[in-house]
Amino acid sequence: MAARTERISFQDEIEKNKIKSFFLIAIIFVFFIVLGYVISLVLDPSYFFIIMIFAVIFSSIYVLVGYYNSDKIAIASVRAKAASKTEHRALFNAAEGISLASGLPMPRLYVMESEEINAFASGRDPKNAVLCFTTGALKKLNKQELEGVVAHEMSHIANYDIRFMTLTVVLI
Repeated sequence: MAARTERISFQDEIEKNKIKSFFLIAIIFVFFIVLGYVISLVLDPSYFFIIMIFAVIFSSIYVLVGYYNSDKIAIASVRAKAASKTEHRALFNAAEGISLASGLPMPRLYVMESEEINAFASGRDPKNAVLCFTTGALKKLNKQELEGVVAHEMSHIANYDIRFMTLTVVLI
């Protein structure tokens, strides 16, 4: 008999990415609480409550800033600049077309200096997503290739891959 393969459900994949993101945030939060606990035991047990309050506050701020600013942190880490509608017209056309065809909101577009052909998507959800392309990709790819790369990156946005990948990079 032939082996039966199961079909992949995109809704299941999206749900898995959301669950993995939640657990990643919870693990990071707990890590800082445990770290505060260990520090309080090493220093002086009489400082336990002060250190634990600091650990809870620090952990909360760290997780919230990382979650809500993950796209900005990723863009800043590669020193990308906002794409110009006049200078990067082909990128805007490709992104607008794929956005309309997919029903996803138009992501913010960025360009980073590099002669390599590369691109990435980042953000916490489709409404807060960014696409970043290298100058090499914009110079070397033709219209169809650029649209293919934009579509690929937009699929990461649609599947919420960006949330888990970005949080992993930013928080860890």
